[in-house]
Amino acid sequence: MYQVLKNGRVLINCQDLQTAMVYIRSLESNLDRNTSHSPYTIERAPEETPDQARARNKQRIRDQLDGVRSRVDRLSAILNN
Repeated sequence: MYQVLKNGRVLINCQDLQTAMVYIRSLESNLDRNTSHSPYTIERAPEETPDQARARNKQRIRDQLDGVRSRVDRLSAILNN
């Protein structure tokens, strides 16, 4: 199992290296490689069961959605004032 990291922070776990590479390619598709370095890295994930990995990914997604919701709420408050 592999982890995809952005600036050292885990984004997602992948079952194999090829999946991690495809995921990073999609993330980097809008990057101008002439002006910026990729913030993404692949590393081996700690040993865990697939169920544990899925549970961690679900929690990360929930955390990211909570962050997006709070930003949307702040922007809505700004626009409504």
